[in-house]
Amino acid sequence: MLQGIKNLRIVSHLNKSSSLKENITIKLASTSDEFFEAMWLISREYVRKGLIKSELKQPYFSPYLIIPNNRLLIALHGKQIIGTISLIEDSPIGIPMDNVHMNETVFLRKKSVKFAEIGSFAIDSNYQHLGITLQLYKAIFSYVCEYRNIEYILAAVHPRVAGIYKNLFKFEQVGDIQQYSTLNNAKSVPLQLNTANTIEFIKKTNAFDKNNYSYHTEHQLNPNYEYYKNLNLNNANSDFYYIPLWQESHIKKYFNQCCVDVKSLPEQQRTIFQWLYPTLN
Repeated sequence: MLQGIKNLRIVSHLNKSSSLKENITIKLASTSDEFFEAMWLISREYVRKGLIKSELKQPYFSPYLIIPNNRLLIALHGKQIIGTISLIEDSPIGIPMDNVHMNETVFLRKKSVKFAEIGSFAIDSNYQHLGITLQLYKAIFSYVCEYRNIEYILAAVHPRVAGIYKNLFKFEQVGDIQQYSTLNNAKSVPLQLNTANTIEFIKKTNAFDKNNYSYHTEHQLNPNYEYYKNLNLNNANSDFYYIPLWQESHIKKYFNQCCVDVKSLPEQQRTIFQWLYPTLN
């Protein structure tokens, strides 16, 4: 009973009503322009939080986000991107948590289960505490439920917010607190949830109340959304219809703007990217 009341208070805090309510759209990033704008937002917010160096005037770089099977979701107010979140499925280059919580990811691979990591989370500092956080997470779970057969979801979060993840989404801590070396040694707690159990929990607790901006979220994650219908893809009834609009010129631009040389990447990443994008040298 007390836990239920606590959950409602957390949801109420994260889902405060605002004048933005009818102007928020949450969708898959579907163009290179949206992707680059999202990377700049992540960079600005991570600098503001002290997670990356302030002198780095460049987009946020994540090799995982340009693997075709992964997804970047964005929140827009009008045409401005104000929030991001990603779903990174395990792949030949792994997931970001491998860099700091390797024991936990290796354990899941040994179980031969399908898993993914939620990450690349950022909210524009001018749009904090307006319910956007909850809507981005709703979009992720809606997407997983509809299109992906993912058994476990992982997240690496700061200890001060771990309790919210545990209370709202039934995450459990699965390892010790570590320092995230690529994020200025920020403290990181490894969390994990069973997707089926969390979806059922959310349904029971009504954590994602439909009386908010859920229409936009559900509409633009649907394969029948007008943008994707216009692509005329034969397999538009499955998630495989969604192919990130990456051309090798986009990849080269991303590496150049981030001042990353593909030769500096770990061997496995370098091998995969050179296979995916042969002219990337």
